[in-house]
Amino acid sequence: MSENNMTKSQAKRKARLEENKKAKREASRTKLTTNLIIVLVVALFAAGIGSYVYYRMTTTQASSDYSAYLNEDGTLKGINPADHITPIDYQNIVVPKSEIEFTEEEMESTIDSLLTTYEATEFTDEFVAENLSEVATTVEEYKEYLKTSKEQTALQNYLINYISANASATTVDEGHLKYLKGISKFEQETYYNSYNQTMMLYTGAPAYTSFSEYTGMSNKEFETYLDVQCRIRAAADMTYQYIFTELGLSVEDSDYEATVTAMGTNALSGYGKNYIMQMTMQNMVISYLCENVTIQ
Repeated sequence: MSENNMTKSQAKRKARLEENKKAKREASRTKLTTNLIIVLVVALFAAGIGSYVYYRMTTTQASSDYSAYLNEDGTLKGINPADHITPIDYQNIVVPKSEIEFTEEEMESTIDSLLTTYEATEFTDEFVAENLSEVATTVEEYKEYLKTSKEQTALQNYLINYISANASATTVDEGHLKYLKGISKFEQETYYNSYNQTMMLYTGAPAYTSFSEYTGMSNKEFETYLDVQCRIRAAADMTYQYIFTELGLSVEDSDYEATVTAMGTNALSGYGKNYIMQMTMQNMVISYLCENVTIQ
């Protein structure tokens, strides 16, 4: 039947059929587009989750829980240091005198600084008695105190550095390493934020625009740095504990309280008892070595 011979009703039916076909095609295209969008959104969401998980797995998360990987007595959880380290010959350490000696030049410089601070012109017994009576009453007493205290501090620092440089771990517990990296990053971020806040206070602008700018390293470089430094720290922690055990030392209340005092009034809330106990053990090892090393 030609279009000319169609009735009006037939023409309307044909038009409706064409409209229905068109509507079905459009609906099919809309459904396909919607499905593609859903798939794309899900894929992007999954990729985002994957990236986040990857980031969390490959980037150290800062932690302020200093006591997390330590027992109440300050020892490392589930770790026997003897199984992981090559012991230091701590009984035969020789310290060069030149490394710790407080020289006459340093003595004079310190006294000059004191005179400047107190706006005085002469370092006399009267000056010492008036301003430094908590440690001495005469010039000679103060010089002896200064020389002894400075050399003792230098010896302690030498031995701390000696252990860090010579401690050797055959293996490092991954949980211990993760713990150390977390608190190390927390310390770095604390320094970064504190310095920026100080500069904001005095100059109105932060010193660094990002943590990476502060460290001078990319995220990947910083992770490598953390890994290296914390492996050294892990070896040192185990070495201290090993020496402490070998010497048969024990922490008394007075030892613990001395460490709390040295670490400050917020030590317990900031670090936790377990960490303070570990620091006490390490201080006791250094004190023992100070009394038993050979200085020549």
